[in-house]
Amino acid sequence: MKPNSKLSWNVKYSAGTLSAKGFDGAGKVIAETKVETTGDAARILLIPDRTVINADGQDVAVFTVAALDTQGRVVSLAQNKVNFVIEGAGKIIGVGNGDPSCHGPDTFFSTTPVRSIAVDDWRWKLANIPRNSSAVPEYAIDFDDSGWSLLKNGDDPMTIEVPNTTAIYRAHVTLAAEDVSGEGAQIRFAGCDDEGWFFVNNQFVGEWHDWASKPSFDLKRLLRPGDNVIAVGVLNSYGRGGLNPDVVVDVIGKPTPVRWSRSLFNGLAQIIVQSTREAGEIRLTAGADGLSPATATVQTQPCAPHPSAQ
Repeated sequence: MKPNSKLSWNVKYSAGTLSAKGFDGAGKVIAETKVETTGDAARILLIPDRTVINADGQDVAVFTVAALDTQGRVVSLAQNKVNFVIEGAGKIIGVGNGDPSCHGPDTFFSTTPVRSIAVDDWRWKLANIPRNSSAVPEYAIDFDDSGWSLLKNGDDPMTIEVPNTTAIYRAHVTLAAEDVSGEGAQIRFAGCDDEGWFFVNNQFVGEWHDWASKPSFDLKRLLRPGDNVIAVGVLNSYGRGGLNPDVVVDVIGKPTPVRWSRSLFNGLAQIIVQSTREAGEIRLTAGADGLSPATATVQTQPCAPHPSAQ
């Protein structure tokens, strides 16, 4: 072979082994490789590039995943979708396969469902209330407000006509058990003119003194399955005022689990795993339909964190 060139041959295909050998001028074999016809993919092989990484929250190990036939040969035509599950002191941060035509994601993210519930049919009446977080009987859960005036979303919220006058607004919202077992909940008001004191199930949640802003409060610790009562005491300081009945409760559910996967290309793919700051073991399992799964482990060792991560 001439320097900086290559040699090639056209070989008629037949099942079996194709080998290539390189010789020096004396006829000694100095290079050799071969490829073999494989059977169908039967199992997964999972190999990390390192067996020990630092537990600093930054170090990574790269796992190679391959589809093998029953004789342990990489099946270069395999395109199986492989799913990954990780346990222990690490997390997956990326997957890849080198296939330029593959549109599968390289990263996966958890999503948190949010259900927005409109709080309708507010009732209100003029009443003398303390201008602080003190509760009054009208804020209570079981108080009978059926005789109060009805205020619906879309109505004029300026129901208090006289300056320096106070009023109470009440509404009910019904929640299921799963609504209060998620990650949290908040309530959003379209406006309160001029000042307001906000209660949920007779518990004070906050106050507001800016008529031009939109109050919002965290409700997670106060909500319960079934009926929930929202009560607001409002002070109208100037002109006309009141509570805007456009109110929404956002129920934040539990994050959906991240399901990592990647299709094979030429029978191969790779997974990048990052350590946490806890020393221990990372256990990665790869599985695909019709193939025997594989599990590989990497140890994370205590270390001094990088200055940028301290």
